[in-house]
Formats: sequence, C-alpha cells, structure tokens
Amino acid sequence: AGMVSEWAVPTPKFARDPAPGPDGNIYIAVMTGNRIARFEPATQRFVEWDLPAGARPHGLVVDAEGIVWYTGNGNGTIGRLDPKTGKVSEFKAPSGGDPHTIVFDADGNLWFTVQGGQRVGRQHPRAADAGDVGQGEVARRLRRIDAAGGAEADVRERAAEALQRADATAGFGGEELEALPAMFQPAHQLA
Repeated sequence: AGMVSEWAVPTPKFARDPAPGPDGNIYIAVMTGNRIARFEPATQRFVEWDLPAGARPHGLVVDAEGIVWYTGNGNGTIGRLDPKTGKVSEFKAPSGGDPHTIVFDADGNLWFTVQGGQRVGRQHPRAADAGDVGQGEVARRLRRIDAAGGAEADVRERAAEALQRADATAGFGGEELEALPAMFQPAHQLA
C-alpha cells in the first residue's frame, strides 16, 4: 500500500495541468489566479510568478532547458516563462482565440489547440510568432504528437466524430484517418 501526499497551492484559483521540469520540480498553471506555480519536492516549497493581465494559463509544458511554455487561454497567446529570471514573453496566436492544450513534438516544436477557434497551431520555441497550421473543426484536446511530427486531435463536424492526423512534414496538408471532409486546409506554411 502506498501513501498519497497533498500540498495546498498558495493561490488556490483553479490550479491545473502539472508538468515536470528537468530539475525535478513540478510546474502548475493557476488559471484564474493568472499565475504559474512551481512546487519543489525537495523543500516542499512553492514559488509563483504573475503573468500578464488576462493570460489565464490553461496548459503548460517545460522544455529541456527548464523554460515553461503555457497557453494564454484568456488573451490568445502562447507564453514563455524563464523561471531563472522570472521573465515572461508572450506570442500572439494569429487567430487569437483561446489556446488550450500544448505539447512538444520530437523536433521540439510546440503544438497547441485553439479551443473555440477551430484550429491547431504550431510554434517553434525560437520563433517570434505562432503560426496556425489548419482550420479544422478541432475539438478541445490534442491527443498526441508522434515521433514523425504528426499531430492527432479529436475533430467534430456536425454530428460526425473522427480522428485526424496533421502531418507536419507534408506541408500541413493533413491526412484523414476516417471518412470526413478535408478539414485541415493550410492556413499558413511555416518555414
């Protein structure tokens, strides 16, 4: 039998989507508190960073250098927090909207869904701007990124449901996995 331990987040305002960092610390989006929190298991201590007004972070991931990337669900951005300096940068998603779920692919690109914008987006962490990949009826959850850089998401059109794969190596044209109308029409080709 194991033991479960819990720690209270200092800003208890919809803490969500914990993600481990390379340093062993756990990073947490505090959506309605408009913050990112870090829990340090070794000291059982929290540190928090305020984000730009209205960001409302939803999802986050931490890269190999310890940089925290988050979706600004409230202000249509992809955010970057350097925990060493506390510096926060934001990159506006071209479609605006409400970025939701964020993941890395095997090449280090960030993929994200835009919850109400019917889009999947990609941003290279070193790029200055986010770019839309396509205009599908993309649901709220990016399901996975495969090793070849393909993104699978639940997609819905009217009453039909299917799984679709956007192939990042094929000009973002996409590939239907089940019979649905072509749903990923390239909006922007990223270099």
